Amino acid sequence: MSGRGLLAAALGGLLSAGLTALPAPAAPATDPVWTSPQVVAREARSPAVAVSAAGVAVVAWWCDHSLCVRRRSPAGALGRTARIPTTDVVSFRVAVDRHGTATLLYTAPGEDSSVLLAQRLRADGPVGDPVLVEEDAAPVALHVSRTGDVAVQVQREARRWLRVLAADGSVDPEVPLGEESVIEPAADGGFRVLDRERSGTVNLREVVDGSVTTTLTVGTSEVPADLAVRTDGTAVVAWWEGPRAERRLRTRHVGPSGDVSPVRALTGLVAGGRHLELSALPDGRVLAAFRSRAGVRGGVVPARPGPWMRLAPAVLSGDDQHVAVARDRVVLVSLVDTWMDHHVSARAWDGRRVSRSQRIIEAPGYDNDCGSSDLTVASAGGHVLVANRRSHSCRPRHDKMVLTYRR
Repeated sequence: MSGRGLLAAALGGLLSAGLTALPAPAAPATDPVWTSPQVVAREARSPAVAVSAAGVAVVAWWCDHSLCVRRRSPAGALGRTARIPTTDVVSFRVAVDRHGTATLLYTAPGEDSSVLLAQRLRADGPVGDPVLVEEDAAPVALHVSRTGDVAVQVQREARRWLRVLAADGSVDPEVPLGEESVIEPAADGGFRVLDRERSGTVNLREVVDGSVTTTLTVGTSEVPADLAVRTDGTAVVAWWEGPRAERRLRTRHVGPSGDVSPVRALTGLVAGGRHLELSALPDGRVLAAFRSRAGVRGGVVPARPGPWMRLAPAVLSGDDQHVAVARDRVVLVSLVDTWMDHHVSARAWDGRRVSRSQRIIEAPGYDNDCGSSDLTVASAGGHVLVANRRSHSCRPRHDKMVLTYRR
């Protein structure tokens, strides 16, 4: 899940949470390092970023009646900027598959109303013409399957639905979505969709080739539930159950072959939790974070019946916070933007300890009274991409978008 500020805040408490109770992952062959920051563009607006499991990074932004797209190879080379002409863009999203093919989803003016278009791009530029996905609808999110299909989550007013853009460019029929939905790629190339209906019923569906193949009711919750898919294909569902003052966290596991575990109540939790977020690690663990009256808490969802490891309340410093998943660790990224102090910091948790904070992007002399900045983070396959956009009316040399990459 893209912008996991809550999970990042919860993981900040790991320093005081007794990490030795967790199994230690295998040590990497070499320590991951951040690359030197690269300037991708100047006067970039509203950037969107994505990275593939192979390490191909793609950045898109709005630039003078066009959408600009630029890619970065795993070796660090920046390609030429590709332009997709359009007179007006309300919103856009970008994704990239394991082969390096990017999909740019954006709104554009139509004859009677706006249209939602999808443009595929490879290293040598756009592939064919834009494909019409929907009319009079806005993009919500993109999700790429292991086979290159792209799940497009779209919305029109209060109605949301899913369309699958196949690798061959065809658009599958729409799949209605519930009141709240979470979409994750499945191990077999399809997608897992978690819906919470208005009645509170939580359903888990499997979507293959644009069609719903299975539907399972997993529980009931008055607040949004969340979903994570383990590396072995097991879907982990978590939701809150019971009145607000007595709310407890429930989990259920659905295996790749359809076997369903009993509903488990995690022990050692505080009552009244809310804002649940799950994140799957490549080593098979699933981390959960939530808010309570005491602050932000979190822990590891056990793969089998067992104790829940609770983390102490924690808050990360910074105006903007994200979490990304690396090969064997979680990477926490935060932006500090105060007067004459602009920097992006990162630290990592490997299951045993949290590393020291490291400044990965700095802008000496940047005065935030003259501009604004934001942070965008993407991760896949162990690679982490961080883009820091800064605007500055007093000193044009600070008006740029900077990219750094963790390899």
